[in-house]
Amino acid sequence: MSRRDFLLRTGLAVTGLACAPAMLGAAPAGPKPNVLVLCGDDISAGDIGCYGNPDVITPNLDALAAHGVRFANAHCQAPLCNPSRTSFLSGLRPETTGVVDNRIPPDFYLKDIQFTHRYFNRAGYVTAGIGKMAQMCFHVSFSGKGLDYSAPIGPQYNQELIQPHAEFVGEGHDGYFLYTGPDDLLPDQKKAEIAKDKLREFAASEKPFYMHIGFRAAHRGAYVPRRYRDRYTRADLTVPEFPTEEQKKELATSLGRGNPRGINAELMRRSLHGYYASISHMDDLIGDILEELETQGLCDNTIVVFIADHGQSTNPWNPGKGNVLRQGSHVALIIRSPGMKNAGQACSRVVEYIDLLPTLLDLCGLPAEPVLEGRSLRPLLEDPSRAWDHFAQITHIRGNSVGRGLIKGDYHYVKWDHPRHPAKLYNYRKDPQCYENLAGEPGYEKIVKELDACIVRGDIALTRKPKGLTPK
Repeated sequence: MSRRDFLLRTGLAVTGLACAPAMLGAAPAGPKPNVLVLCGDDISAGDIGCYGNPDVITPNLDALAAHGVRFANAHCQAPLCNPSRTSFLSGLRPETTGVVDNRIPPDFYLKDIQFTHRYFNRAGYVTAGIGKMAQMCFHVSFSGKGLDYSAPIGPQYNQELIQPHAEFVGEGHDGYFLYTGPDDLLPDQKKAEIAKDKLREFAASEKPFYMHIGFRAAHRGAYVPRRYRDRYTRADLTVPEFPTEEQKKELATSLGRGNPRGINAELMRRSLHGYYASISHMDDLIGDILEELETQGLCDNTIVVFIADHGQSTNPWNPGKGNVLRQGSHVALIIRSPGMKNAGQACSRVVEYIDLLPTLLDLCGLPAEPVLEGRSLRPLLEDPSRAWDHFAQITHIRGNSVGRGLIKGDYHYVKWDHPRHPAKLYNYRKDPQCYENLAGEPGYEKIVKELDACIVRGDIALTRKPKGLTPK
């Protein structure tokens, strides 16, 4: 979408931002529900207890899912932090925002792009952003107008005080800091304390609130208190079966590159040990925040959402992120809404993270914004088993090649715009690691054609590198 088209569709080209509040229309009858969004970092859905992982310890997220609806087939729009966060907070695909890596500012192409907190601020909400919302180096430009309170606490917070108590464990993808000092020095702990303080403020206010909390866990380099690592026995952690040589080749071409970096089973267990411990630490902090929400009497009128910016692979031959296969796209989405009738149910329909913003607007009685590219999930919250014939798309750039994963029904279709990487089709229910390419096999021609036709490409040349930007 061009910038001019974007402005026309939002109505901002003529009316100007100062007139934007009138676009939201009349407020719904009765008190508006509050919104609390809890966001993890680099966490796949399959690495949370309520999503079927028997190894990881996440009692608070499991409890949230037991009182909400767990979307079992949710997918992010990009397998990297900045493009994914820009996408789900704007309700727009990377093909529209043009943000496809970690160095492009969220508003580089669409100067008037609006984010979730701005929509709610215009509707009379008090808004707060704590921790990582966008990529930390872009937080100021990302938050912009409409964020009443901002606490961009990043990984450098208290670093001089933390380092004497921290030991770096592992290398590369599986590196983290084993921490033995006071908890109150840690960035994620500070975020939780600020969030609880804000909840006490909100409880004394007559205004509804929207608050987004972005945790560091379980990103590489996260601080992991020793007691969380001690919850796990490394030898007991399950490691996926190591792929055959033929499967390695299949995986490499699906990822749009040469041979992936492989590690052995023991290194993978070490990686999972720190990764799971970091997730458990975040889970406890979420439990503290939700307990404060209840203590302040806000629980019955607050929508609570848990997401993570994107997934990452725990395949020993392809650890890490930047993955257009299911390991990179499949993410958690848990929504607990006041008065919901289907608490504890799971929805297996394919949904996308760009669906989150229109869903929150719908649940709060705010009019749908025509510029948004997702759709409200309210029908699925009301009936998780209802028909839902939609797809999800994940986009990633590798060099000058654009790769996309298209998920619909039981299938995951991969298409790179490079002749060296042919189109791939996988049945992820039968082949979760995506080793058996069905494209070209008899009987799958119709499915390949259908999914290929669904791909959204947009107007922005995604491989064009903006001038004047340097990696952060």
